[in-house]
Amino acid sequence: MAAATIAPSALTADAAAFQGSAHEHGVAELSFAVEDGQVQAELHTPLANLVGFEHEPRTEAQKSAYENALAALRQDDLFTFEGARCALSDVTLDTPGYESPHAGDEHGDHEHHGGHAEIVARYVFACDKADRIRSAGTRLFDRFEGFQEITVIFLGASTSVGELTPARPVLEVE
Repeated sequence: MAAATIAPSALTADAAAFQGSAHEHGVAELSFAVEDGQVQAELHTPLANLVGFEHEPRTEAQKSAYENALAALRQDDLFTFEGARCALSDVTLDTPGYESPHAGDEHGDHEHHGGHAEIVARYVFACDKADRIRSAGTRLFDRFEGFQEITVIFLGASTSVGELTPARPVLEVE
């Protein structure tokens, strides 16, 4: 994957108001923004949604679950877009810093307050006809048992907002 640096201008005003809700297990926030033929996605989730705990991994099984969760978040098939062909070009994970020193993730902007660890995953997709996306979906519910509901906002030619669930993992874009 090639690294890309994109100014998150489309994810600022509307998404800032959207994000920042209380830390709640089972719940996450996901935002998509279409800009210059790319889709930027940002996922804010409690660590418990990914691995079932928020403390530093103590056992080998917990360490393995944590590393496997980070690897799964880097996969190029977590998100789907109908109406455009999109290819993942960059992933950045802001983590609590529990991984091994060789993992290479950034730790600067993560949340870890009072035992409530969070991960912020940022994705950049290069898309043909990104402005024609009709729906955006996720496979997070299939990959991680801890997700119950994801509040989602899609900023493109218009703004679409909704709740994704295991039974309804796709947001129709208006």
